[in-house]
Amino acid sequence: MWLLLYICIGLSLWYTASCQNVSDICKFHSPFSYPDKRLITHNHNSKLSDRFLRAGWYGKEEHMIPSEPPGAGQCGTKYPIYLQERPPNSGAVETVTACVQADDECQQTIEIQAVVCSPTLTVYKLARPSLNGASYCLAPSIEGEFPDFKTKTIIEYKLKDVALPDNSNKTRKEYTFMCAFEDPDDVRLVYKTQWFVDDESVYDSPYTDYKDTDGLRTLTDTRLNAGGITTAGFQLRCEVRPGFTAHQSRIAGLPSRSPSKFIGIEVLNSVITISEGATATIYIRPSVEIGCREKEGCELSVTADIPNVEENEKQCQPTAVANGGCGVIIETENWNVNRNLEISSTTTEEFGQDSIQMKIFLRTDDAYFSQPLWANYFLTPVTINIQKNTTLIEGRKCGVHNDPYVDDFKGRRLTLQLEGTYTLFRSERNVEIQIQTEDCSGVRTGYCVCGVVVRVGRTAFMVNRCNLGYWYIDYVLCDDGADILDVRKRSETYFQMYLPSGSKVDLSLRKSGSLNWLNIGLFPSIRDVGKTSGLCNELNADINKNDDLMETIPFFNQWRVKKEQNMFIPEDYDSIEGIDTSGTFQHCRCNDHDATGAVGKLNCTRINSVTPCVQDTDYTMFHKKRCISPLRRKRSVPGFSQSNIIRHKRLKRLSGTEAFALSSISTVSSQCLYEARMNRTLREEKVEDSKSLLELVKEVSCPGECSDQGRCAKGKCICNTGYIGSDCSVSLNEPPLAHNLEAEGHCDLSVDDCTEVAVFGGRFVEHEKTKCQLNPFEVNQ
Repeated sequence: MWLLLYICIGLSLWYTASCQNVSDICKFHSPFSYPDKRLITHNHNSKLSDRFLRAGWYGKEEHMIPSEPPGAGQCGTKYPIYLQERPPNSGAVETVTACVQADDECQQTIEIQAVVCSPTLTVYKLARPSLNGASYCLAPSIEGEFPDFKTKTIIEYKLKDVALPDNSNKTRKEYTFMCAFEDPDDVRLVYKTQWFVDDESVYDSPYTDYKDTDGLRTLTDTRLNAGGITTAGFQLRCEVRPGFTAHQSRIAGLPSRSPSKFIGIEVLNSVITISEGATATIYIRPSVEIGCREKEGCELSVTADIPNVEENEKQCQPTAVANGGCGVIIETENWNVNRNLEISSTTTEEFGQDSIQMKIFLRTDDAYFSQPLWANYFLTPVTINIQKNTTLIEGRKCGVHNDPYVDDFKGRRLTLQLEGTYTLFRSERNVEIQIQTEDCSGVRTGYCVCGVVVRVGRTAFMVNRCNLGYWYIDYVLCDDGADILDVRKRSETYFQMYLPSGSKVDLSLRKSGSLNWLNIGLFPSIRDVGKTSGLCNELNADINKNDDLMETIPFFNQWRVKKEQNMFIPEDYDSIEGIDTSGTFQHCRCNDHDATGAVGKLNCTRINSVTPCVQDTDYTMFHKKRCISPLRRKRSVPGFSQSNIIRHKRLKRLSGTEAFALSSISTVSSQCLYEARMNRTLREEKVEDSKSLLELVKEVSCPGECSDQGRCAKGKCICNTGYIGSDCSVSLNEPPLAHNLEAEGHCDLSVDDCTEVAVFGGRFVEHEKTKCQLNPFEVNQ
């Protein structure tokens, strides 16, 4: 009895599953591949083969596998497969026999299954033939004459207004795509159009006459949405098939296919290779007009999403950043032009060779009400290949030091025993470093660098003692803003600056007895290669320490600064050209997504163009509020008129003196620290007491060698009694020198809160034993 029960239950379950399967089979089946080439009328040698066909259910409306031999070479294959007889219309799964035709005979049989779903659809469970070059045929499922029609089709489109469904009298724009072809002027024919998005059918129209007055053969945004396509960015094509008007159930002729048309925004260069520190441009262009319902025109923005660099060893790799902003704006009235997004590669404080690949993701606004098809549309990602190779800057440095020597990028040393103002460094990026020398001996036997101005466009920072009794350290020009010049104070006598290219400038204020001078070191960036001039010379692959570069007055005079370009003379600042800081010097990470409001945007997260590989906090940023308008500053820059000249005591003779010995040690120490920071092995590999070579060098390197007024202990100066400062350079016996105030002490309360004022002078140091007192006076006029 139990056995009988199990059999009954099994039969019941099989019967239910069998009935359910027929319904599912008719609804869910795969389309035949290359259906047009399988037709019995197709006798072209297409070499179709189902040898590797995936077994399963296949079908196509208005088509069936023929039950008559189609003939050798028909159906686009060498060995066509047909049925010995039609499957019965039983509504159930039936087993039928298929024949492989060769030499007009049935050379091989294959058992397959079939279900007649409707008068126009039969679905087959196909088996893979064992013969290569054999393929299943297709024929119209309705008897009658086969339309002989072939034409050229192209996709055309227009934009039209469509009412919104909320009855608000508002509209939006919508595409009407037409599969256009020449009128064959055959009254017997009607036509249907099938539309494909990325080779998947999204809309199959009914038959209409050629004029298609009601637009039944067209594809619209609404029909795209119904087919599951809600955003732009797809390949669109269409097929037109003819049928005879006399047939109630049409016999479809061969299709006429259109070329594919891309509907979206094309990325014209989706793979970009750039060198570290270089700049490239992403070009995009809409392929079709973008709808706009506003009379004044519309804008569609495309933002660039640049992924974060993980906080691991990859953080010390160059990465892509956007210049000036995180995207581009497409104006709909002027849609048919290229749009450009400029990107750059950051540089890293590390030598080496590497290849880095990353992607930039482009997308449109979260919402675009004029035509929603364009909202939240992801364009083709852009692959960025960054090539890192620092060979040309490894071991390269330009500097001027001691009495003074100039070391250029080619490794040569020049002796500069002249007085005047010279261009030490100039780059094509409107960046310049001027130095000023003066007679330190009083008898023209020795010279010193007494001042330097580092300029980027119309922003300039000065360290100067020429004709003064103190060091003047401050901005002297600020039209382009302080942000493009990174000024860091390491100690009272040691400053560092990072130029927009990533180059680093070291400024060291030196003193020996009554002698004061400047040492300057410039460590180039890979961005400077091929773009430099001045006493530093060209930075390129040419290194020759023993060539015939003349150390003569004519060479130095070549780089002597003309009066109208002299940054040490404020009256001539008006002739200096500014720069466009909006793109060149604003680098955006573009990963901070602000989803507030209806439209999400990507914020420009400002970053430096140089990525440090070592955490460095042992400095203070020079106060950017001191970057004051030159109109307020001109009268506050001392030392430029004869009435202000303060002559300090000179040494009688410099040749052979030991005054520069300590300075030379400091210069070597700075070079050693730089090389250790830029070399991953020296930075990370432990060599002694679980410390890297960089850590060991830091422990014995103190600012200015503690000015010979203290001792160095683990990188910090312990000053002798009576001296203060991070480098022990300030004597408590010498009070700070306050020369004058910014804008002669005047401040307009209508444009400023007037809570602070710049004081110009020397011997200022942040220490518990020093303080300043400001006495304000308010004048009402």
